[in-house]
Amino acid sequence: MSRTRKSGKNFLFGTAFQAVTIGANLAIRVAFLRILGTEYLGLSEFFLSTVALLSLTEMGAGVAFGYFLYAPLAVRDEVRIAKLLNFYRSVYRMIAIGTLVLGAALAPVMFAVVNTEIGAAEFFLAYAVFVVDACITYLFAHKRTLIAADQNQWVVSAYATGATLARLAFQFAVLYAFPQFVLYVLVQLLTNLLQNAAISNRANRAYPFIVERRSVRLDKQEVAELRKYMWAMVMHRVGATAARSTDNLVLGIAVGVSQVAYLANYRLVIAAVERPVLQLYSAMAASIGNLGATATRERSYSAFRAVFVMNAWVGIVCSVGLATLLNEFIDLWLGSEYVLSQGLVLILAVNFLFQIMRQSTNTFKTSWGLFWNDRFRPLAEAVVNVGASLLLVGPLGIGGVLIGTSVGFVLVNMWTEPYVLYRYGFGRQLREYFVGFASVVAGAAVLYVIVTLLMSLLPNDGGFWRLLVAASICLATTNGALLLALGRTREFATLYGWASSLWRR
Repeated sequence: MSRTRKSGKNFLFGTAFQAVTIGANLAIRVAFLRILGTEYLGLSEFFLSTVALLSLTEMGAGVAFGYFLYAPLAVRDEVRIAKLLNFYRSVYRMIAIGTLVLGAALAPVMFAVVNTEIGAAEFFLAYAVFVVDACITYLFAHKRTLIAADQNQWVVSAYATGATLARLAFQFAVLYAFPQFVLYVLVQLLTNLLQNAAISNRANRAYPFIVERRSVRLDKQEVAELRKYMWAMVMHRVGATAARSTDNLVLGIAVGVSQVAYLANYRLVIAAVERPVLQLYSAMAASIGNLGATATRERSYSAFRAVFVMNAWVGIVCSVGLATLLNEFIDLWLGSEYVLSQGLVLILAVNFLFQIMRQSTNTFKTSWGLFWNDRFRPLAEAVVNVGASLLLVGPLGIGGVLIGTSVGFVLVNMWTEPYVLYRYGFGRQLREYFVGFASVVAGAAVLYVIVTLLMSLLPNDGGFWRLLVAASICLATTNGALLLALGRTREFATLYGWASSLWRR
């Protein structure tokens, strides 16, 4: 099966999974808020962010491990694959133990600093469930990594779909029959355990040699090389956690978990938009890794340019849509009491655009193993991001934390990530990249103004039909403008060729 075909299959299954779960997650959020309230929702998001912080113990192992599997999987070197997987299994076991110990040590600290009215017993029980749930994931992670690195992420997505639907169904039942927060999160742990056990069994059947060769081991030189890349990924994990997880921690401590809940509603919707996009790049990662191992620099750069254009198109359409439609959707979905200011929505949309625009660069950089070259960048990002958030959360509240994320990207990530890819991956200058990036930001700003003006002509009566018409205006305007601007480019022709190849097959 070709790289394009495998990427397409992974993306279609991943997107189907996201589509099935998005609606259910939105529905269960309404039930959760009505039955348990904002305090428990904020605490849940706080725990998720804490577990993400604990995931620093993973040391970025998943990404580094996947990179080292690409080459032996391409030639079906069973001995090499088994050696790597046995090493990965032992590392992940140590990670699970480290996460459990560190999580237990942090428990009293978390309860002391968090601003919540929830009692100690319930707090500690729920926190323990979140930590154990993360540990279960690590115990099976090596086999998920193997399946994904073999360009079969769709298999993991299929199992995740079934587990997610089962989890949501049982959580609905718990909310209405036994409305207890601890029971609600316990369902997550049990379904996660079953999902991972099923994936492990699938890996054993698809790759029987990993069971037969449990005793083979890497030599010391190979282990040293792996550790070098893992150390580089430690630093990358720090930056990712600072950008994604510390916002909720800062808000929960400085302002209160109820404020975390208001922001979480917006992030749930943004995640519903973002996840299919990230799924696309996850589906492409193994194929891009294979491309880097087999193709010339020129061919790889041509592929990157096409992916960058696709990235820009999706980023502009989605960010403009979020900036213009998000408040109307929240009002319709949860009610006006959960609506944030338009200024905060604009910052969220800008951060979304920045995050999406990183994907083309990071997917190529990571799939090609360029972790070491910018190993100190994430530490700088973490310092800038968290420092700005702490400085601004007092006077600006939620807005200060969101601006901290923007500052971290502009001062650090915006130029260092493409620099590493262009210098060490393509051997090219950065001017073309920055011209393209600036054009994307300017195009998104212009289209936001145009769509806002067009929406102002609609009757201001709210409701589903206004939202539907507004969304149609936004999609038609942004996609039409982008088609006029990009439809005749070589990159668009390449994307069209890839899509046609998938359709024919």
